[in-house]
Amino acid sequence: MSRLIRMLTGMSLLAGGIALAPTTAVADVCGTVAGNLVTNCGFEGGYSASGSDYEVPTGWTASGGYTAGLFYEGPTTGIANSGSYSLQLANDDGDPAPELSQTIGDTSGQTYKETFYLAYGGAGTTDPLPFFDAQIDGSNKLTFNYLTPGTFNAYSFTFVGTGSDTLSFLGNTTPSYWYLDDVSVVAVPEPSAAWMLLLGLGGLGTLARKRLRLGLR
Repeated sequence: MSRLIRMLTGMSLLAGGIALAPTTAVADVCGTVAGNLVTNCGFEGGYSASGSDYEVPTGWTASGGYTAGLFYEGPTTGIANSGSYSLQLANDDGDPAPELSQTIGDTSGQTYKETFYLAYGGAGTTDPLPFFDAQIDGSNKLTFNYLTPGTFNAYSFTFVGTGSDTLSFLGNTTPSYWYLDDVSVVAVPEPSAAWMLLLGLGGLGTLARKRLRLGLR
């Protein structure tokens, strides 16, 4: 079952009986994250492809049910974690799940932290099957079935880079949408050699004191 497009303005959106409160527009949070590898991380950079009822954000790739003409990335002014835009993502339960992905170049063996902000607009409805998955290279890292309506919260996980990794987001809910914003992927700093040396010396000191208490040489 297809949906009607709802072009969002600065007014509140009534989504399945749940009113999502307007948000004051500010610069996107992810754009200030040092070392962020994600292009168009806050969906403020326009779109590269569009259809009758969908728009694909610049720098991202749509697949699954996304390009079936049932959903779009549009100007969700007032429903964003920061900036003026967020990704409005969903399809009806039972229909193909929309998926938005981006492949990033990273360093093999390096640990990375991915963070994103997510809100759910369908609370208070009768939908028993909402889901939202955050993936790396096709494997689920975080899965959601329900969130407090109208509230953006940050979620994070870590993964080890392979040199080229694909982050993906997909989800369904009837009615309403999931709202995604401010995606970042940054390298997790490795402990410095000096710090590791101090930890090692501290461990040796503890061992020496224990041996002295036990009367060992």
